[in-house]
Amino acid sequence: TVTNGGIIDRIFNHKTPKKSMIQLDSNEVHYTAQGNVFATELFHTLCKDHQYMNLCISPLSLQVGQNILANGMNDEACRERINLLLKEDIPLANLNTFYKKMRNGMEESGSVAFVDALWAQEGYLINPSFIETCKQFYDAEVGYLDFCDASASDSINQWAYDHTNGKFYDIYLPNTTKLFLANAIYFGANWDRPFIVDSTMTTTFHPTFAQEDIDVNMMYQRDQLYYCIKPDYRMITLPFKFNSFSFIIAQPTNGESVVDMLPNVDWNCTGLALSSDSCTDGWHRGYVHLGIPKFKFRNIYFHSSNLYKVGSQELFLNGAHNGIYDESIILQDTYSSINEEGCEFAAISWLTQNTANIDSEEPSPQPYEFILDHPFVFAIRENSTGTLLFLGKVERP
Repeated sequence: TVTNGGIIDRIFNHKTPKKSMIQLDSNEVHYTAQGNVFATELFHTLCKDHQYMNLCISPLSLQVGQNILANGMNDEACRERINLLLKEDIPLANLNTFYKKMRNGMEESGSVAFVDALWAQEGYLINPSFIETCKQFYDAEVGYLDFCDASASDSINQWAYDHTNGKFYDIYLPNTTKLFLANAIYFGANWDRPFIVDSTMTTTFHPTFAQEDIDVNMMYQRDQLYYCIKPDYRMITLPFKFNSFSFIIAQPTNGESVVDMLPNVDWNCTGLALSSDSCTDGWHRGYVHLGIPKFKFRNIYFHSSNLYKVGSQELFLNGAHNGIYDESIILQDTYSSINEEGCEFAAISWLTQNTANIDSEEPSPQPYEFILDHPFVFAIRENSTGTLLFLGKVERP
């Protein structure tokens, strides 16, 4: 449930929720598409590595954090980092401007908050131009801590707790840390049409991989929604209030696992438009009897090896960065929760360096049945740009 008081007000800076509309030029549209390619490849890799478990990642959090870091690298390492994230060479200055526009536009919706921070070991000097870039384009907090002192961990965990509605409070911090860079994203929004609590029922969910059936709290709703039926899977979108963001679900229909389905899923929802008259490629708007299980889970991932799998050949070898760090640990902690009123997602991505240089109608009598009683994947997407903020998989709600 998303509330309007206390820490939520501080996170959203008392913004009044409204519909966001981010205007991108042709290059920025391309950056978004390339970023989504990175997002889906990383998500598929993680799903293959964790086939039996629930998971959620925020590719956008990783992208923003890594782009900040690229500003402190030498030219060769910077190019490789950008190639990893966007699959091609793109001027770093363009990406700084792009991510600033995306951040400001999404935050105007009143549903998303971004925060970045960088701390270095006391006694290490951060390049002033890097500090200026962090502040100008990412509004980052920059400071110094003694990582050998337990108070450093307390300070960082308080920062994480304060900026994610209390979702994270146990950040991993090696005592050999010399540089700590973090990006946090908090998303909280109510459904455009909430589920009725009294309609939620206990029902059976069927996990894959021969796991035993489990009982779940299934939320039900009858409404006009956009959905799509493909040969091997189906998709549906649930709008959030003010329609700035959508919760998109994909589920296999041929008995295969979600991992096998993923390469075919079009998260860009090509063919889906705001008007049913212009929908194509199997998408249409109709009455649906939707059932979706309530869930809440948390994940933490060690991303260095997974980033290597999606394209980095030299990024994590000693000396590759030549100036900002040699050895790094990249992790991401995510929180995922949905209920009858809305959802709450949060992610914090951090990197530590061990060495450093620095809508209302009566339902039709025969709605399409879309009951999610076996595993599915989901995404939270910003509608005006198509940016994927979160990607997740539900194996056992």
